[in-house]
Amino acid sequence: MRSFTIAAFLSSAALAGALGWSAGCGEPCIYGAEGCSCLLDSVCDPGLVCVGYLCWSPEDAPEAPPDGTSTGGTDEGPSAGTDGGVYDDGSYSGDDEGYDEGYDEGYNSEVDDGYTYSEDGGPITTTSDDGGGVPPDPPDTSAWVDVAAGGRHTCGLRESGGVECWGANDNGQLYVPDGIDAALVDAGSTRTCVVPASGGVRCWGRGGATTPVNGVFVVVTEGGGHGCTIRGDGDVLCWGASGQGQADAPAGGFRDVSAGRVHTCGVRDTGTAECWGANGADGFATPPAGVIFKSIAAGDDFSCGIGENGNLVCWGNDDWGQSSPPLGNDFVGLTAGGTHACAHRSSGAVVCWGSNYAGQALAPSGAFARISAGGRHSCGVRPSGTIECWGSNSQEQSSPPP
Repeated sequence: MRSFTIAAFLSSAALAGALGWSAGCGEPCIYGAEGCSCLLDSVCDPGLVCVGYLCWSPEDAPEAPPDGTSTGGTDEGPSAGTDGGVYDDGSYSGDDEGYDEGYDEGYNSEVDDGYTYSEDGGPITTTSDDGGGVPPDPPDTSAWVDVAAGGRHTCGLRESGGVECWGANDNGQLYVPDGIDAALVDAGSTRTCVVPASGGVRCWGRGGATTPVNGVFVVVTEGGGHGCTIRGDGDVLCWGASGQGQADAPAGGFRDVSAGRVHTCGVRDTGTAECWGANGADGFATPPAGVIFKSIAAGDDFSCGIGENGNLVCWGNDDWGQSSPPLGNDFVGLTAGGTHACAHRSSGAVVCWGSNYAGQALAPSGAFARISAGGRHSCGVRPSGTIECWGSNSQEQSSPPP
């Protein structure tokens, strides 16, 4: 939406008219009437001219304002859009209809008003060192390679290393820091973390400013209020809330780790599972003995893993069926959300189980390369590089960008 600042050159009387009131009498001003706001001669009443964004009779019209400000009287360059409002700071804002003429590849070449305009007519806010407008970086349209569903937000990782987030932003979990070139991404309840291609871990959202670490990491996972990562040497490092010991990782080598709401589970180098943190009456932090795991996933109050034979094994609360996984020996990927979980088979087909009151367990047909279960929604990356989500969309967390 285009905004023209006019307060810099209008007198107090003229500014009163521009703000929608006739000068000196407190009466409401009619757009286009004498002494009231305008953009072009064509919007002023017959016989009036538009100078300095006010309608004047020709004999009373002041001299044209300084260069770089619209003087009215011409439709060259940006043509008039539909009527907008005038804000208290003296700036006019109308919609962008009709502002598509007089441009060369999206930039205004007809009128020098001190701004550089984008293709949709909005001013580009990025400024160069000398204060002039500069074109923004082109949008990243590379393919998606990973997705992370959080509590009520989602983030995606593009082939370029760029990260984009959408959905709830009540804790700043969508504010991706500048210059992120990520290799891994995960989203928790109110925070997002990435492993940059250069190493280390960067997080943003609730508590995100206190969690960056240095080193080489091969896994990153975010839970209810804590996160964990695996160093290149197999050691697990956790941060954040640890009132139940969920961030107190044991020593030794791990090949997988997953942060739940108040507990964390990992797969040792030997293939045995180990969990730490809270452990309810259902024993969601007590993995079955004698099972060798390939990978593991921790939810709110349950946990699941893929056994060495490609089968699914779950334990913990089963009120929603979240600890009753489907049968089969061809599972290659696993993710746990709040009270549901999803896995994908070697064919790429996805199956979900557990709570489904928002449709989060109704996986669409077709193949997926990556999947992620969130609070009440799930998302996956298709082999074509597009993201598809299902379940709750209350905060647009299931509406990914193209």
